[in-house]
Amino acid sequence: METAKLVYDDHCPLCKAYTSTFVKYKFINEAGRISFSELKNPAFIQLVDWERAKNEIPLIDESKGKVYYGVDALLQILGAKWSFFKWYAQQSFLMKMTKILYKFISVNRRVIVPASDNIECSFDAKPDFNLFYRIAYLVFAWLITAIVLTSYSDCLSNYIGETSLGREFLICGGQILFQAFILISVKKEKVEIFEYLGNMMTISLGGAILLSPFLLLHKVLPFLNTSIYLVYFFLVVAIMLFEHLRRVKLLSAPKWLTFSWIVYRVLVLILILFIK
Repeated sequence: METAKLVYDDHCPLCKAYTSTFVKYKFINEAGRISFSELKNPAFIQLVDWERAKNEIPLIDESKGKVYYGVDALLQILGAKWSFFKWYAQQSFLMKMTKILYKFISVNRRVIVPASDNIECSFDAKPDFNLFYRIAYLVFAWLITAIVLTSYSDCLSNYIGETSLGREFLICGGQILFQAFILISVKKEKVEIFEYLGNMMTISLGGAILLSPFLLLHKVLPFLNTSIYLVYFFLVVAIMLFEHLRRVKLLSAPKWLTFSWIVYRVLVLILILFIK
């Protein structure tokens, strides 16, 4: 793919990370990776479907005058090195599933890892808002967080008593409804509400990921003092708090959303201790 140009969203940390990995491991050369903000070639500008490019990364093949998008673009790059991906591209079922997964990640990419810079760009590469995939992301993060918290609660049973997946599922879901209700009450637009909720659930998912290593530790060393797990839990909560503050600022959302986020968690903790 020496003549190809992979055009990426330089406002997106995820996009920058995986395209730089392609360069690092010689899937494409340095000149074969170009950001939307750097794109000046009029021939390229006319060739690309820019509305589609918001959601599917474009690969411009200069030699053929052709543009590949999304999964097709990535498989063109991978297939040039590994023949397995040429075979993979011919499997209709696998391609269909992969494109669904790709879209799931792509349209949610800026709530997974938010843009943290102010790069000037004549083209807005922000993905289109897709209600179905945003709700799917919220449910995914909700379920994973509830599962991890259910397991981690076993490490804290001396403090909070026994729990169940159902209880943790309701607690996580309650946070979504609580914050959504507050945003609706101040008449925020639907897209603003779901942008915030997507970021909020990424924070919850990140917290669950941070707790996971201590779940493994609990399996390997079950005799450790439970206070270790309690201290680590509050450390993760502190990290989540600072991340919530950071994302609220990036979204230019009301600062009091962090306060309501804390209030819900304190109320839940009081309720759990009360019914222990």
